[in-house]
Amino acid sequence: MSMFPEDTILRPDPQLPSTEIDGEIVLMNCLTDSYYSLSETAAAVWKALKPGASLQSICQTLLREYTVDEETCRRDVSAFLQMLLQQGLIQTAEA
Repeated sequence: MSMFPEDTILRPDPQLPSTEIDGEIVLMNCLTDSYYSLSETAAAVWKALKPGASLQSICQTLLREYTVDEETCRRDVSAFLQMLLQQGLIQTAEA
């Protein structure tokens, strides 16, 4: 179960530096001095979040691009988004 409704718009923290290097997304949380490297599916989720996206819209995109069932996609993406929220890397668009 997610901490937010499926249609909540999420986006990266605008203060968070990120860049793409060789297909991976590299993030740096300057407040915690934490470094993150996102590859493949995680990078696809991050790219979808850049303009703002919901769990629902991200899963729709991933279901078109990857061989995964809808339940697994929603569960895994929801867990990943929750981790990003907890680490302060994303926020709700209303924030």
